[in-house]
Amino acid sequence: MGKIKHSNVLNHLRSLSENRKKYRIGEDSKAKRISASDLWIPKRNVPALQRRISEFGSLKNFLHFLLTKNRFNFFSLLIPSKNEKTIYQDVNLELVRFPFRPDSSDWAELRVVARYYGLSICNFFVILLQMEENENKSRKRFVFKSEKNANFGKKEKQNGISLVQKILPGRRFISFSLFFVGDFAKKFASDS
Repeated sequence: MGKIKHSNVLNHLRSLSENRKKYRIGEDSKAKRISASDLWIPKRNVPALQRRISEFGSLKNFLHFLLTKNRFNFFSLLIPSKNEKTIYQDVNLELVRFPFRPDSSDWAELRVVARYYGLSICNFFVILLQMEENENKSRKRFVFKSEKNANFGKKEKQNGISLVQKILPGRRFISFSLFFVGDFAKKFASDS
């Protein structure tokens, strides 16, 4: 076997385009290195995702929010898959394509966690979206009920702690949230 020359190895690192001298390797080319990706979302979840995209400014920002918010809960969300088989979304869901350019670190994290559970990236993203929507709905429902109760009995002040339990059917996920209402919340905040 012959020796590999150092110059041959360097040749593979050079740009192969005809106009290679026009392109700079620096901050200007950073945007080109971010690859485009697609998320396929069931039609029934499209309005929720569009609402979140408008709220966060882009799908990229919303994905980053979901990952950051759930980062410490990832390994307790679902039961890890024992199979090597990846579970994809059902074909009959009328999937809608959402193209975007995610941060490579966010996309890699989403891919690793989805693979850990034996799910496709799109399927896992939809689960995160549904969890976020369910949490948002229960939070709104609680605030509405609290305001309704506060307005109904103005003479009597509402105090206490409320526990909200959320269970996603078929996903074996249980979440608990504590809400402090009235003067009790003020007292609790001043004690801590």
